[in-house]
Amino acid sequence: MKNIIAVLFFLAVFIVGYRVSFLPASEIKELSSRTPDSAQLSPDLLSTVTSFAALIENPQSFNVQNCATIMSETYADLSQVRPDYFDEQQVHKDYLQIIRKLYLTRLSLRDRLNEFVQNKQLDPQAAQEHLCVSHMRDVVRAVRFIEDYLGELYLGAKTFDPEKDVKAYGTFTGQEPWLEKSPGVSEITFRSGDIIISRGNAFTSAAIARIGEIDSQFSHLAFVYVDGDDSGREYTLEEAQKNPNVMIMEAHIEIGSTIRSLAEYLSDGNARNVLYRYKGDPKVAHVSAKWSYDYIRSMVASRYKRRSATEFFLDKNHPDFHVPYDFKMDLSSPKEIFCSEIASMGYEKNSIKIPLFFTTLVSRKENSMIDALDISVRKMFAPGDMEFDVRFHMLAEWRDYRKVKNLRFKDAVLSTMFSWMKEKKYEFYRNPLHIIGAKGFFLARNLDIPKVVFNGKVILDLTQTLPKNMTPKTASTVQTLNAIGETLENRLIQAEKEYSKDHNHLLMTHAQFLSVLEQYRKEDAELYQSGKKSDFHKNFRPKDLKKK
Repeated sequence: MKNIIAVLFFLAVFIVGYRVSFLPASEIKELSSRTPDSAQLSPDLLSTVTSFAALIENPQSFNVQNCATIMSETYADLSQVRPDYFDEQQVHKDYLQIIRKLYLTRLSLRDRLNEFVQNKQLDPQAAQEHLCVSHMRDVVRAVRFIEDYLGELYLGAKTFDPEKDVKAYGTFTGQEPWLEKSPGVSEITFRSGDIIISRGNAFTSAAIARIGEIDSQFSHLAFVYVDGDDSGREYTLEEAQKNPNVMIMEAHIEIGSTIRSLAEYLSDGNARNVLYRYKGDPKVAHVSAKWSYDYIRSMVASRYKRRSATEFFLDKNHPDFHVPYDFKMDLSSPKEIFCSEIASMGYEKNSIKIPLFFTTLVSRKENSMIDALDISVRKMFAPGDMEFDVRFHMLAEWRDYRKVKNLRFKDAVLSTMFSWMKEKKYEFYRNPLHIIGAKGFFLARNLDIPKVVFNGKVILDLTQTLPKNMTPKTASTVQTLNAIGETLENRLIQAEKEYSKDHNHLLMTHAQFLSVLEQYRKEDAELYQSGKKSDFHKNFRPKDLKKK
């Protein structure tokens, strides 16, 4: 039993970019060289995954008593497995079946968790984060990484080029494995009260997804509302995109809360989207969405009324009238709202508190990003928490395989940066000119300087990128994060190009990414200490790293 699960986790760690929560990065390379007990493991991945699925589905072999133990034991078993153990040709032949089987296994894990909760074997209110759920989060993330990796390796999807390619590529359409529908779902529909979680392509998205004690793969949540229809009707994707009453409520860092059409939302071109639907009364879901919709609309009207003196250049859709983004991620007050809070406050008005299990953040001492982003809470409603709220059906998941590679790089970069913060005490050192510039921009922003137009073109519009309640410190940190992240990502891109060329077009493992970045860190630190030009240590380093 242990070895079946070990195989699955091995793949996630060494093949597809899975971070082992408690394992120091320095030990991951060592583990990859150890050998498995080949007498107990099958080189046939499909067979192994099938056995793992059967284990999860069987209450006799997997239950609330042994859930945490089974999930945690897999980490120890990692030492038995080596990446070249599996039959690559057979995996290539079976990869579509494997991806589908893994998706269904994730659904089975949700079903088993639902049983634990319904049978009162696991009380979310008492446990907050039961060890079973903690390790299940790891499993689900690992399984999805395997699906991503196999699709990227074998589908032949061209890597997304933001300069040339269409940003949105048929979101919630297509065939497996681009679109995975749950059993019983014949077509994608949208209903008032539905929730969509997604993953963007920015470094800030990667940071939000991985800022908890346990990593997630999602950075944004959107709440569906159908205006004027409390019937619980389900609208097909085609109907929903044409109907202006099918709306999406969101909150974005740059502009705060927004309400827009589903079609506009889908045009963003997120790398992955998952659709959830409340299992209870559709009217309750609708009323919950309506409460959030009415609240946002009333706040916009109120803020617009107070700003009548500036109406000569601001219309009601201007970001200054949106509910400000809540950088603190605090659910206790709706005066400022972050993305997950829009759904949370609506459902809470109907005595449904979501999520079922919250994300626990790492401490500020271990991650300076939390302080820099001004997050004030220890537990937050992260978008990825919806994966484990079993009061909602998981209807479908769509991913853009053109963008999976980009996520793989960014996840490795942020995991590495957070590891350096925790283990090596790395901190951000912002460029003084950036700080001065940020303060100047914020002064202009708070003086309501309108957008600057030159030759009929807008050359400056701070209202679309700079919220008034963001601090200059946070703004300069985001700028610094982007610069460092891009530098580290470029090193990984180059390393994988060289590796793929020399290894029959195979992709690098997450462990290899960590090794590349660690070597890069040492080289760049030496440059910084010697007084030479470094790539990133001038902005990201430990306090005790001094120039010689």
